[in-house]
Amino acid sequence: MDPDDYCAARGPRAGSSFYYAVRFAPDRKRCLALYALIADLYAIASSVSDANVAAAKLAWWQQEIGALREGSGSHPITRALAAHGFSSEAAVNALLRASGAVATDLTQTRFLDDRQLLAYCSAAGGAPLQAYAIAKNIVAVESLAALDDLGSGIALARLLLRVGEDGRKGRIYLPHEELRKFQVPAADVLGARQSTALAALAAAKARQSAELLDKALAALRHEKRLVRPALILGRLYRALLEASRDDGFKVALHRVSLTPLRKFATAWRTSALPW
Repeated sequence: MDPDDYCAARGPRAGSSFYYAVRFAPDRKRCLALYALIADLYAIASSVSDANVAAAKLAWWQQEIGALREGSGSHPITRALAAHGFSSEAAVNALLRASGAVATDLTQTRFLDDRQLLAYCSAAGGAPLQAYAIAKNIVAVESLAALDDLGSGIALARLLLRVGEDGRKGRIYLPHEELRKFQVPAADVLGARQSTALAALAAAKARQSAELLDKALAALRHEKRLVRPALILGRLYRALLEASRDDGFKVALHRVSLTPLRKFATAWRTSALPW
């Protein structure tokens, strides 16, 4: 199968935030190649139950990503990435940093403090956006730093919105120090039990995520045309944080969502209208 066709077949679920980000992208094939890689990497942590098998799969993918430096690779995804500009040292390093977030998921189910959590969010969310920008020859330090903030804010929002889902799987991404500060027992998170204390902690993390997103969105105004999909994702997750606020931050009980019309309108406004 053609590498681009392979990546398109593994594209984001229709109606998801990533679906709308890609839909309005002028370079869909590049976006789909990156999405396919990140989706396959995270499938290792979410779908492979045997720890040794998961570690071997991740190591294989990291070797495959490293092969991009020579513009090679045996997998259709890496062949697509090579064709769309991800072969530079900087892009490969960013992709390897993203794979490091998966390594964390395979070995760690708790975070001690906010510093550890933000480092994880930077790898999980910031690194892929930086790789995308580098593939488009955006290498200004200020722009890459803003994309790290944007991706970190998106990753933090995603973790916040699925606290209950992750808790039921035995994972707590909310830092131990903050659980203690807000007097939220770890058992409440693991048992997906909602409380006023957990809502207060979620509200604090939502503010932190929103601050990262707002800072990045403002800084990237001059790169709007070039990083449109990333900005659409940022706007959509900003809207999801507002929806969770309106829902009372019941993050242990369910994940909030946006209607397809609101997602489409947000993506279109971000793409077409001046800010």
